Amino acid sequence: MSSSSLPPPNPPRSWADYLRRPEDERYSLRQLGKRTGLTHSFVAKIARGERLPSAATAKKLHRETQIPYDALLEKPKRRKRRKP
Repeated sequence: MSSSSLPPPNPPRSWADYLRRPEDERYSLRQLGKRTGLTHSFVAKIARGERLPSAATAKKLHRETQIPYDALLEKPKRRKRRKP
């Protein structure tokens, strides 16, 4: 994705929507880290729901991904672990 490209016509509603996009329509987590000044590992933890971003971090991520600001600040739903 080049810096001059327009956002996709249907902005993602969540991290899952964003990460499902074809690679040429989104930044990798490493690229997002560079563009936002965050480490790619921290961006990955936010994407996996292991960490909640601060308001400032959510704002940076929203600008780069078009994921709604509110969705970035939502507490992730925990999946139940399967018993072996």
